[in-house]
Amino acid sequence: MHLNRYFVAKNLCKDKVVLDAACGEGYGTYLLSKWGAKKAVGVDISEAAVAHAQEVFGGEKLEFLCNTVEKLAMFPSNSFDMVVSFETIEHIQDPIAFLKEIKRIV
Repeated sequence: MHLNRYFVAKNLCKDKVVLDAACGEGYGTYLLSKWGAKKAVGVDISEAAVAHAQEVFGGEKLEFLCNTVEKLAMFPSNSFDMVVSFETIEHIQDPIAFLKEIKRIV
């Protein structure tokens, strides 16, 4: 696990609605909720990863969804206070679309 990368968000997520784009197995989304996020939503393209995240970490302030991060149409504009995404952009087909979606939802 790459826990250290989430520590950069630890002091920034308190009382915020946070999207963890490309959340993988969900441990980072879980940490964000434990560190005071009002709500933490993890999105990942892998159905297996999202199912695992929901089973292991699902809870009151947590939500996990299977979707591409390049098209986040299920979220209205300005629906998040903050987005975290680690080691993502180099793995997606359309990084410009991803960045535009982040700009739209924050």
